[in-house]
Amino acid sequence: MQPNLAAAPFYLIVRRHKLGWFFLERDVAATNRHDTINEIVGDPTDVSMVIELEAEANGEGGRWRDATSDLMAEIADRAASDGESISTELRDLIQTHAGMDHARGLRVHDRSFAAA
Repeated sequence: MQPNLAAAPFYLIVRRHKLGWFFLERDVAATNRHDTINEIVGDPTDVSMVIELEAEANGEGGRWRDATSDLMAEIADRAASDGESISTELRDLIQTHAGMDHARGLRVHDRSFAAA
């Protein structure tokens, strides 16, 4: 059964690689906002952009936008309100796309001191 792409926006994660740029391959069912945020928090490596796609209800068109700053701000707000520590890489990603105000004060765990 084909997924209903007009039901809600879905998100594509763009990553950079030494050979160029690519979309992270994911199941269409996991391209909602919640799962996209969880994917980025779980592995922020080389994330460069998140594109939001929203189809018209009749399937005759739609729109896209760069949603990177919105998602990074949401990730920062969640981490701050939950008191969770985040990776340095994720904090840098938040700072780059949502700004210093969102990154300032976030708890960062430093893996360089982790036990071997």
